[in-house]
Amino acid sequence: MAAANGSSELYSEMEVDAFRRLFPLRYHEQHLLKSVRTDARKLGSARDTTLALGAVASADGSALAKIGSTTMLAAIKMEVMTPTVECPDEGSIAIEFHMPPICSPLVRPGRPAEAASVISKQLSYTILSSGMIDLKELCLVGGKAAWMAYLNLVEEKDKKVKELQDKIAAVNFTPESKMGKMLMAKCRTLQEENEEIGNQANEGKCQ
Repeated sequence: MAAANGSSELYSEMEVDAFRRLFPLRYHEQHLLKSVRTDARKLGSARDTTLALGAVASADGSALAKIGSTTMLAAIKMEVMTPTVECPDEGSIAIEFHMPPICSPLVRPGRPAEAASVISKQLSYTILSSGMIDLKELCLVGGKAAWMAYLNLVEEKDKKVKELQDKIAAVNFTPESKMGKMLMAKCRTLQEENEEIGNQANEGKCQ
């Protein structure tokens, strides 16, 4: 009996999924008529939200934000630069938004997402025009030194978050870190393979 119920539920889920794919407009209209979202939330209910600070140890600042099944990882690096002549008492901020293939079926491997550059420009405009960051506070010595803040944001699914954290941390890895040991071991393996190929070539065994 339990097996029959399980099969029935699976069949029902497949029917719903097929209907959603074939008739997306009607699928969403039916939910709106019942004042519920497709994930069973009420129209006025927000998705569960969590925020974790310090997600990337090697960054000067970072945060991992989750809203429902959407995950965003942000990391910032600070560098000292020479201020521009036009704004000698201001620092600068550069924002880059990344959309890897795993975040959307619209993003194809091997080519950057067109929406990523648009979102980067919109984020830059929104942050700078809102006044939430005072560029004058980034100035260290007028006309000589100021902070340059590089902000990288990545949209990802949950299963890729740890992988992203490791990749960002690898930018400044050390031989003692986990990522450093992995890379050093890989280098040693490649070196040994190259030496073996060289020995075979000297012995006339390599074609």
